[in-house]
Amino acid sequence: MRTNLTPASVSGALLSVLSVFVLGINFGANAAVGGLTWQYLFILASLPVLLGLVLGRIRRDPTLNVVYARWLVIPVLMLFLWGYGVLSGLLQNNNPQFIVRNNAGMIAYALAIPLFFFPRRVNVIKLLNAGGLLVMGATLLLHVLSKLIGWDVESGLSERIFGPTVGAGGYRWGRIFFYTQYLVCVPMVLSLTALLSKGFGLWQRAISLATLAGSLYVLMVISMSKGMVLAVLFTLALLVTCFFFAGRRRGLITSALVPLLLFGGVSYVAATPDNVISRSFFSADDLSNGPRFEQVRYLVGDTTILGQGLGATIPGYTRAKGLDYGFELSYLAVFHKFGVFGLIPLLAYALTLLMIIRLVWQRRLSVRDGAALGAGMSFLMPAVGNPGLFSIQEVLTHSLVMLHLANAQLGVAPAAARVMRWQGRRWRIVGPTLPRVRLRWR
Repeated sequence: MRTNLTPASVSGALLSVLSVFVLGINFGANAAVGGLTWQYLFILASLPVLLGLVLGRIRRDPTLNVVYARWLVIPVLMLFLWGYGVLSGLLQNNNPQFIVRNNAGMIAYALAIPLFFFPRRVNVIKLLNAGGLLVMGATLLLHVLSKLIGWDVESGLSERIFGPTVGAGGYRWGRIFFYTQYLVCVPMVLSLTALLSKGFGLWQRAISLATLAGSLYVLMVISMSKGMVLAVLFTLALLVTCFFFAGRRRGLITSALVPLLLFGGVSYVAATPDNVISRSFFSADDLSNGPRFEQVRYLVGDTTILGQGLGATIPGYTRAKGLDYGFELSYLAVFHKFGVFGLIPLLAYALTLLMIIRLVWQRRLSVRDGAALGAGMSFLMPAVGNPGLFSIQEVLTHSLVMLHLANAQLGVAPAAARVMRWQGRRWRIVGPTLPRVRLRWR
């Protein structure tokens, strides 16, 4: 059988490969902390190719499903927000180099355009899981190498192979931390749901148990990151929420225990002020917490209604030499750069999370898939105290999650699960007839 290359197949293959590279191998990850590497430039160079495929698709069929068109509003708004930040930074005479570097990953929202025009060519859950497993494997390998042969995880060679890592911080010396470790929450929750499900054999359960143990070890021990601990708690809370709204008995029982556990945790923290949780998360004596408390005062005092624009710095304060525009407190930094328009990404993230819960409640999304998508969105937790909110990895993750939600709304499966039928001398993927909107060009 002859295989015909189509814009859909080429775009799907390129997006899938690019997603694995970006999510699993930290491709272009330096952009998370402001670096412009050849990897980041390669991703930018792929955009015209993908957008060209989209234009070819529009010329042949100038229609787009209404649901996909609605979801595309979010990436388009994000791109306009980035453009507003650039323009605002230029008008306020911010450092041009800082303007280009600041939140450079936002441009990756342009990848959402080909994603939504070729929606059935990308299997989101598999991509997120593959990315999480690759990050987990890289972290475990670095951990073993550093223990056995004294491998320097912060050396130039190590960063060229595995991507940039963070070494030490506060009470947690000698850690191995990637900004993309939030993705490890995806295999963690998938293995947990597999263990809670019926119909799995002993071998499958053993693999799931090993994956669960490895992911928790990476997130809770090796990373030594408060943000990753919050990501784990966020993922588990969303799993319980999905169980609750799906009406599963096991989930209802677990949900009833959550308020009790929360009350017990708050009581413990309140009764023992010198406990490890208070010292690690809230103490100003912690080396990593000190700058964050300092940044709160500076950021709040320098924020304006329309924002200071991308590349803006705070007079008299710098987080790191050459990265004067960056701050650990990502959510305050959003308002510092964009002003009141900083509400746009926060509302977009809230809408995404609410849609996950809604679709689980409507039985259009399984508990397993809903929890996996929620695990992907767990990047919102490390962003509380790390400057990676608009990294390429987190932007692409958000775009993939939105794509899967749109497919779930329509009941559309990815290409791997669809039916191929011989039509017009070629194999075609057959799908349901869905409402579409016509794209008009003037």
